[in-house]
Amino acid sequence: IKGYIPRSLVNRLLLFFPQLYKSLRYESQLSEDQIAVLREILGKNIPVNVIECGVYRGGTTVLMARYLETNRIAKKIYALDSFSGFQEDGVNDEIQKGLVPEQGRTAFTSTSVDYVQRKLERLGLHDMITIVPGYFEDTLDTIMDSFCLAFIDCDLEKSAEFCLTTLWGKV
Repeated sequence: IKGYIPRSLVNRLLLFFPQLYKSLRYESQLSEDQIAVLREILGKNIPVNVIECGVYRGGTTVLMARYLETNRIAKKIYALDSFSGFQEDGVNDEIQKGLVPEQGRTAFTSTSVDYVQRKLERLGLHDMITIVPGYFEDTLDTIMDSFCLAFIDCDLEKSAEFCLTTLWGKV
Protein backbone atom coordinates (compact mmCIF):
# COMPACT_ATOMS: atom_id res chain seq x y z
CA ILE A 1 0.00 0.00 0.00
CA LYS A 2 1.44 3.33 -1.05
CA GLY A 3 2.27 5.54 1.94
CA TYR A 4 2.09 2.67 4.45
CA ILE A 5 4.87 2.66 7.05
CA PRO A 6 5.31 -0.65 8.90
CA ARG A 7 4.75 -0.43 12.67
CA SER A 8 8.16 -2.00 13.30
CA LEU A 9 9.83 0.89 11.45
CA VAL A 10 7.79 3.45 13.41
CA ASN A 11 8.82 1.73 16.66
CA ARG A 12 12.50 1.86 15.73
CA LEU A 13 12.29 5.52 14.70
CA LEU A 14 10.57 6.49 17.94
CA LEU A 15 13.02 4.55 20.07
CA PHE A 16 15.98 6.04 18.19
CA PHE A 17 14.57 9.59 18.35
CA PRO A 18 12.66 9.68 21.68
CA GLN A 19 12.20 13.45 21.32
CA LEU A 20 9.51 12.60 18.72
CA TYR A 21 7.29 11.08 21.42
CA LYS A 22 6.32 14.48 22.79
CA SER A 23 4.89 15.61 19.45
CA LEU A 24 2.84 12.40 19.38
CA ARG A 25 1.66 13.00 22.97
CA TYR A 26 3.65 9.87 23.85
CA GLU A 27 1.13 7.79 21.84
CA SER A 28 -1.80 8.48 24.19
CA GLN A 29 -5.34 8.45 22.82
CA LEU A 30 -6.72 10.73 25.56
CA SER A 31 -8.11 14.17 24.82
CA GLU A 32 -6.66 17.27 26.47
CA ASP A 33 -9.71 17.42 28.77
CA GLN A 34 -9.19 13.82 29.87
CA ILE A 35 -5.51 14.48 30.52
CA ALA A 36 -6.48 17.54 32.60
CA VAL A 37 -8.69 15.33 34.80
CA LEU A 38 -5.81 12.90 35.37
CA ARG A 39 -3.49 15.78 36.27
CA GLU A 40 -6.06 17.19 38.69
CA ILE A 41 -6.34 13.85 40.51
CA LEU A 42 -2.58 13.30 40.57
CA GLY A 43 -2.01 16.89 41.71
CA LYS A 44 -3.88 16.20 44.95
CA ASN A 45 -0.82 14.16 45.96
CA ILE A 46 -2.76 11.54 47.89
CA PRO A 47 -0.03 9.41 49.50
CA VAL A 48 -0.57 6.13 47.63
CA ASN A 49 0.31 4.84 44.17
CA VAL A 50 -1.31 4.67 40.71
CA ILE A 51 -2.48 1.69 38.67
CA GLU A 52 -3.34 1.61 34.98
CA CYS A 53 -5.22 -1.34 33.51
CA GLY A 54 -4.89 -1.24 29.74
CA VAL A 55 -1.56 0.29 28.76
CA TYR A 56 -1.30 -0.55 25.04
CA ARG A 57 1.79 1.47 23.93
CA GLY A 58 2.25 3.27 27.27
CA GLY A 59 1.20 6.77 26.19
CA THR A 60 -1.04 7.60 29.13
CA THR A 61 1.41 5.91 31.49
CA VAL A 62 4.14 8.25 30.25
CA LEU A 63 1.91 11.33 30.52
CA MET A 64 1.10 10.49 34.15
CA ALA A 65 4.73 9.74 34.95
CA ARG A 66 5.91 12.99 33.33
CA TYR A 67 3.36 14.96 35.37
CA LEU A 68 4.47 13.27 38.61
CA GLU A 69 8.13 13.80 37.76
CA THR A 70 7.69 17.48 36.83
CA ASN A 71 5.75 18.18 40.02
CA ARG A 72 8.10 16.14 42.21
CA ILE A 73 5.33 13.83 43.36
CA ALA A 74 6.78 10.48 44.37
CA LYS A 75 4.52 7.65 43.27
CA LYS A 76 4.90 4.29 41.62
CA ILE A 77 2.75 3.51 38.60
CA TYR A 78 1.74 -0.09 37.95
CA ALA A 79 1.14 -0.57 34.22
CA LEU A 80 -0.91 -3.69 33.41
CA ASP A 81 -1.65 -5.06 29.95
CA SER A 82 -1.53 -8.35 28.07
CA PHE A 83 0.69 -6.61 25.49
CA SER A 84 -0.63 -9.15 23.00
CA GLY A 85 -4.27 -8.25 22.38
CA PHE A 86 -7.41 -9.87 23.73
CA GLN A 87 -8.08 -13.42 24.86
CA GLU A 88 -9.91 -15.22 22.05
CA ASP A 89 -12.91 -16.34 24.14
CA GLY A 90 -13.41 -12.89 25.67
CA VAL A 91 -13.40 -11.04 22.38
CA ASN A 92 -15.65 -13.67 20.75
CA ASP A 93 -18.28 -13.19 23.46
CA GLU A 94 -18.25 -9.42 23.01
CA ILE A 95 -18.40 -9.67 19.20
CA GLN A 96 -21.47 -11.92 19.51
CA LYS A 97 -23.11 -9.42 21.90
CA GLY A 98 -22.42 -6.61 19.42
CA LEU A 99 -20.15 -4.77 21.86
CA VAL A 100 -17.00 -5.11 19.74
CA PRO A 101 -16.70 -5.07 15.94
CA GLU A 102 -15.22 -8.06 14.12
CA GLN A 103 -11.90 -6.16 13.81
CA GLY A 104 -11.58 -6.54 17.58
CA ARG A 105 -9.97 -9.93 17.02
CA THR A 106 -6.72 -8.25 16.02
CA ALA A 107 -7.06 -4.95 17.89
CA PHE A 108 -4.25 -3.71 20.11
CA THR A 109 -1.65 -6.18 18.90
CA SER A 110 0.78 -3.55 17.60
CA THR A 111 2.61 -3.36 20.90
CA SER A 112 4.76 -5.55 23.11
CA VAL A 113 6.10 -5.49 26.62
CA ASP A 114 9.59 -5.15 25.12
CA TYR A 115 8.59 -2.05 23.14
CA VAL A 116 7.00 -0.36 26.17
CA GLN A 117 9.97 -1.22 28.43
CA ARG A 118 12.44 0.20 25.90
CA LYS A 119 10.27 3.30 25.48
CA LEU A 120 10.25 3.90 29.24
CA GLU A 121 14.01 3.41 29.41
CA ARG A 122 14.63 5.85 26.52
CA LEU A 123 12.42 8.42 28.28
CA GLY A 124 14.11 7.83 31.65
CA LEU A 125 10.92 6.72 33.38
CA HIS A 126 11.55 3.00 33.95
CA ASP A 127 12.33 3.45 37.68
CA MET A 128 8.90 4.84 38.55
CA ILE A 129 6.80 2.46 36.42
CA THR A 130 6.35 -1.25 37.09
CA ILE A 131 5.17 -3.07 33.99
CA VAL A 132 2.96 -6.07 34.74
CA PRO A 133 2.43 -8.15 31.58
CA GLY A 134 -0.42 -10.63 31.37
CA TYR A 135 -4.19 -10.76 31.46
CA PHE A 136 -5.82 -8.85 34.32
CA GLU A 137 -7.41 -12.02 35.70
CA ASP A 138 -3.91 -13.48 36.14
CA THR A 139 -2.03 -10.41 37.39
CA LEU A 140 -4.25 -7.91 39.18
CA ASP A 141 -4.65 -9.93 42.38
CA THR A 142 -0.86 -10.17 42.75
CA ILE A 143 -0.47 -6.43 43.37
CA MET A 144 -0.67 -5.66 47.08
CA ASP A 145 -0.92 -1.88 47.21
CA SER A 146 -3.38 1.01 47.57
CA PHE A 147 -4.10 3.58 44.89
CA CYS A 148 -5.08 7.22 44.57
CA LEU A 149 -6.00 6.58 40.96
CA ALA A 150 -7.06 3.44 39.12
CA PHE A 151 -7.08 4.30 35.43
CA ILE A 152 -9.07 1.54 33.76
CA ASP A 153 -8.80 1.64 29.99
CA CYS A 154 -10.08 -1.82 29.13
CA ASP A 155 -11.87 -2.36 25.86
CA LEU A 156 -13.80 -5.45 26.85
CA GLU A 157 -16.76 -5.28 29.22
CA LYS A 158 -15.69 -8.40 31.13
CA SER A 159 -12.17 -7.03 31.70
CA ALA A 160 -13.43 -3.62 32.84
CA GLU A 161 -15.86 -5.24 35.27
CA PHE A 162 -13.11 -7.48 36.66
CA CYS A 163 -10.77 -4.53 37.18
CA LEU A 164 -13.46 -2.40 38.81
CA THR A 165 -14.53 -5.08 41.28
CA THR A 166 -10.97 -6.14 42.08
CA LEU A 167 -9.68 -2.60 42.62
CA TRP A 168 -12.72 -1.07 44.33
CA GLY A 169 -11.47 -1.67 47.87
CA LYS A 170 -7.92 -0.58 47.04
CA VAL A 171 -8.71 2.96 45.88
